[in-house]
Amino acid sequence: MEGLKTIGAVIGLLATIFTGVTTILTAMNNWKLPEFAGEWLQTLVTPHSGTLGTDPTWFYNGIESDWTGTDLASTKGIEPKYAVSGQILCDAAHEGFFAMCFTNRTTGYPPNVATDILSTEKPSEWCVYRTKTTSAKPDGILGSIYRCARPILKKSPL
Repeated sequence: MEGLKTIGAVIGLLATIFTGVTTILTAMNNWKLPEFAGEWLQTLVTPHSGTLGTDPTWFYNGIESDWTGTDLASTKGIEPKYAVSGQILCDAAHEGFFAMCFTNRTTGYPPNVATDILSTEKPSEWCVYRTKTTSAKPDGILGSIYRCARPILKKSPL
């Protein structure tokens, strides 16, 4: 009987984790994987229906990758920011845009974009912000991928 309680507790924990992951991934409206990411990831980021919140926020999607795209800005730190040098990075007008944050990369800072990285600095922890359009050409240096999206406030019944 004790074994059944343990199995029930594990199943309950897995259901809670699945619900949380589904809620976060659901917020990534219109998410499309780059070709190189692999088909198995598609099930992790398939959008679901629900009532969306009004204010977009940065969501980490659990993918470590990098691909080229149109660079808009760069910032110091390992988490995306909402603005830099007067440029907004995540709001309703930037919904669907990406941030890639690196923890051990001291090269590749995009030129001629809004930034808080001084020309004399070479931080190893930094983020680059990109448009919705990306190519499927990774450069081999992995970063944590974030997406600017509205959160799901209420899940729609299936």
